[in-house]
Amino acid sequence: MALDLKRLRRDLDAQAREAAEGDSRAKPSGAMAIVRKHLTDIERLKAEGATWGALAAALSHQGVRTRDGRPLSGRNLTGLIDSIRRQDEKRRKAGARRTSRADLASAPPSGQTPSSLGHPASPPPRPADTQAGLPTPPHPEHRTAEQIRREGLSELYDLLKGKSL
Repeated sequence: MALDLKRLRRDLDAQAREAAEGDSRAKPSGAMAIVRKHLTDIERLKAEGATWGALAAALSHQGVRTRDGRPLSGRNLTGLIDSIRRQDEKRRKAGARRTSRADLASAPPSGQTPSSLGHPASPPPRPADTQAGLPTPPHPEHRTAEQIRREGLSELYDLLKGKSL
């Protein structure tokens, strides 16, 4: 197959021009991140009397564009701000639900392992009961997954064999 070097050079030049001009199809605009970062300043300017259209025009003048490369409009800006507020509210509610859960209340913050916090990941094993030769059942809150599975299988076995529970 023959390669057209003139066309290849033309295509490379066109790509270089698009990269220099900031072709919006190559990557997301980043408008959401910019508006999120400066939301308090934008809201303050709005409270001082600026219109959404004027704010959007000023942002567009500084290079903030829509995903398809068009200048930001007032409607686009308010849509971005509403999306940011919804996302923040969703994160706040998820955080509140997480802190209210008893099983997650003592969980380490993300990125930290229990061993890095200076305490063991699980309580040390309890000594076996020497009288019956069986280990003592742990407190119901501290049952392992294996113990829960075995109890369920035992109950199912008894049910299938007709033994009363």
